[in-house]
Amino acid sequence: MKHYFQCFTSLDLLQLVRYYLVGALVNAGGYVAFLVLLHAGMEPKLAASVLYVIGALVSFGLNRKLVFDSAVQIRTSLIRLFIMLLAGYVLNMLMLYVFVDLYTAPAWLIQIISVVLISVLFYLANKFYVHESDNL
Repeated sequence: MKHYFQCFTSLDLLQLVRYYLVGALVNAGGYVAFLVLLHAGMEPKLAASVLYVIGALVSFGLNRKLVFDSAVQIRTSLIRLFIMLLAGYVLNMLMLYVFVDLYTAPAWLIQIISVVLISVLFYLANKFYVHESDNL
C-alpha cells in the first residue's frame, strides 16, 4: 500500500499540466471534428470511433515525447496503449449507448463528460502503465 501512496504523491505538477495541454489541444480539435461529423449526419458512435483512433495516435506521439519522456520500448508502449485505448473506447461507447440511446441525452453533452472522465483515467494509465517501466 505504501508503494502506491508514494506513486500518487510523486505526481509531477508540470507533467500533469503538459499532459492536459496536449490533451486539451487534441480533444478540442477532436470535439470540433465530432460536431462537424454530427452536423454532416454521421451517427454519434461512428463519429466518436473514427476520431478516437486519430486522436489516440496523435496523443500517443505527443505524450511519449513531450509529457512522459518515455524510455519504455515502443513495442511495449504500443501494446499497453492498445489495452488502455480499448478500455477507454468501451467506456466511451457504453456512455453514449446508455445516455444517448437509452436516456436520449444530447450526444454533444455526453461526449464532453466522457472526454473529461476518460482523460483523468488516461493520465493515470499513461503515467503508471503505458510509459512507465517495470521499475516503479
